[in-house]
This record gives sequence, C-alpha cells and structure tokens, in this order.
Amino acid sequence: MMIIHPATPAANGNYVFTAKGSNTLCPSSYAVASPTYFVGYTSLKVATDANCGDNGTLKVYPEGQNNYSTWYFNNFNVGAQGAGFDAVYGNATITAGQCRITPQANSQTGAFLVRNPGAINSNNLQVDFKLSTAPRGFAFNILGADGLCWSYGGDVTQGTVTTGGLGEGGSGTGIKLAFDATANTASNTPGIYLMYNSLVAGQGPTDAGVLAFKYGSSWQCLIDAPVSITITQNGLVTVSVNNEVIFDHIQLPAAYLTANKSNWIHSFTSRTGGSNELHAIDDLNIRYNPSYEYSINSTTGTDGTWSTNNSYTGLAAGTYPVWVRNPSNPSCFANTGNAVIGTSPSPSSANTVAAPGYNTTICAGSSTDLVTSVSVPGAVFLWEEATSIEAHIAQQQEQIIRKRIVPVHLLQVNITAVLLPAQVLQL
Repeated sequence: MMIIHPATPAANGNYVFTAKGSNTLCPSSYAVASPTYFVGYTSLKVATDANCGDNGTLKVYPEGQNNYSTWYFNNFNVGAQGAGFDAVYGNATITAGQCRITPQANSQTGAFLVRNPGAINSNNLQVDFKLSTAPRGFAFNILGADGLCWSYGGDVTQGTVTTGGLGEGGSGTGIKLAFDATANTASNTPGIYLMYNSLVAGQGPTDAGVLAFKYGSSWQCLIDAPVSITITQNGLVTVSVNNEVIFDHIQLPAAYLTANKSNWIHSFTSRTGGSNELHAIDDLNIRYNPSYEYSINSTTGTDGTWSTNNSYTGLAAGTYPVWVRNPSNPSCFANTGNAVIGTSPSPSSANTVAAPGYNTTICAGSSTDLVTSVSVPGAVFLWEEATSIEAHIAQQQEQIIRKRIVPVHLLQVNITAVLLPAQVLQL
C-alpha cells in the first residue's frame, strides 16, 4: 500500500521525514522509515577582506539540486573498458557479471581502478555500486576477513600497493570509505570508516584522518547490497549501505574544496588473510556535477549577472547576496544568504614605537625591540640600516615601485646595529 503525504518545507536545507506505520490490530507494534530530502540550496561562503579597497575575494560552495553527468558506468557483463578508463590488478577478476576484487580464498589482494581521462575536476560526486561480501569463511575464530576500501585522490596507487599493505585501508591521501572486517592492530576496530588524508595502517576510530566510524559487521554477508556515496559541492559526504544512511553530511576538510582534482582517480582495493570472504562490486556508476550557476548581484533570482565560476575577485568591502541555481533548470534558484567583505586599516597608518622596556637609542652592536600598532593580513615590514633617512626613503620607494612585495607581516622584530647606529624605517 502506498500512502502519499504532502510536505512543504518553509526553508532551504536538509530535511529528515519520519513515517511510522502500524495496523489497528497491533497498534503497539510499528515500523519507522526516515527518508531524507534536500530542499532548495544552501552554500558555504569563503570570503577574504578588501584590505586595499577592491581586492576582496569570495568563493561559493553550494548544496542543492544539480544535474549529474556520467564519469564511468560498468555492469561488468563484458569486462573492463580499456587501459585508458579502468584496470584490474592482483587477484581481481571480472567474471559472472561482477568485479571480484578478491575471491573467497585465503591470502588474496586485488584492486580495480577507474581513471580520469576527461580531467574531471568537481567537488560534487555520486558513486553508486552493489556490494557483495558473501560467502565468507571461518578460521582462527574469525568470520570473514579482511575487508575492502574505495579510495579517491590524486595519489591513489595504480596497483595493489596500499597503506601498510592492508587493502581494506585503501591508498592515497584523499577520501576513503573502508569496510574493515578484522582488527589488525591494537587500535584497529571492525566497522566502516570514512577518512580523509589518513595514512595510518590498520586505523582506529580516533586516529588522524578518520572523519566518521560505524562499528560492527553489518556490511558483511551481503549480496548485491546498494552502496551510495554522495559528496556535495561544499564538501559534505553522505553514505548509505544496504538502504541505511550510516554517515549523513560529514564535512570534509577545506583542503578537499580547494584541491585540483583533474588527476584524481578511483580505486577499489581488498584483501583476505587466514580467513576470507568474497569482496565484489557490480553496477558501478560514478557521476559528477560539472557546475552550478552563481550570482552576487541578483535581487530576485531572475535578474543580475550569472556565471558558472564560483570564485569572485576584486570585490570592494560590502555585503553581497549569494544566489545559486541549476544551469539545466534556471527556475530552481535560491538566495543562500549574504557574504560580507570587510576591510582592515591601511599599512600607512602604522605607528612604530619601542617595545616596553626598550628604546630606540642604542650603541653599535647592541639590540632593541620595536613594535608596530598595525595588523594588516599580507603586509610586509622591512627593517633596514641606512646611512641617512633620505637614502632609505629613496630606496624603499624604488622597491615598492619595482617589486610590489606583499608577503607575511611581523608584529615584533629584533634589531641589532652592526657598524653604525641603526636608523629604522618601515616599508
């Protein structure tokens, strides 16, 4: 029986709806379903201040309705698609309509690789496949071993070499979803791991790079169980296994958002040891969202300037409305809130004085500390000796015109006069 219940959320965002079903004969017994839906758009806004009047920047990373394109699809009925697209390594085989990364046999290692010939560079991905981990063996009091891992990154190994030689831990410093069956170290705990930049062999739930962990063996002894990994443009990961959401909107580090992913590839690696189980995937479907469209001067969502570029530069201090829409469905748009570009005082307003307990009258070979009152991100202060104030001013003006140097700034420095009493000026 299908029951349709209308829902009209009032605001953009991620919603979880709870449906409880029971019958009149047994009202105390019921089942609960919790479908999730994302409504409209939200966005992560990363802004820098306009310290020189018009050099503010803004990057927008949204979540919402998109239009996926196919990166790779294979139902494994006829094998691999060719060296430019995919590859199998080690004990991996494509047989009986499956990619069997390792068979149900002891001491096996295998890998299946999906390349990136189109130099796809998008934060927004969805990876779907069917997972089979049955049958499984029993040895050394271990039921099934050792596990498998999906890895996605620019340094994923093209072969069976994995972190610490453990195929269930994947390879590389990008994203990993690891299905770990057996404890191989003191901290290693069986379960499902979501990781980023994790190079720990036999990782534990609290090790560096572990973003989320689900304890247990619920993923074992499955046949053609659907697995879905979704990464939004703003770096939020949602994972479902066998139609259960196990990780919901887990934030990836900022390094993922800014990384150039045009050389990133996917791999599935697995391993068995003294105990074993089948590790196989089927109906692998990798999709990506090429782009959203953005505007920071629209007032209604139907006016203003729109672009597929999520990066803005040369912005003056002010408040900018951030609008997002789907290029293939321009009528689906949303104002995701304001981005504020601030400002900071000009370096010319700096006041340089002796630090507490020090003064500016010193002997040759002595030292003193100076402090400046200004704090300007990106400013540079050069402390130099000069034979005259006039010569020093002429030198610093020439450097400003010729080099326009703008590295890091110092709030406090130590000066040592070597041969002449130092005359200290700020650049």
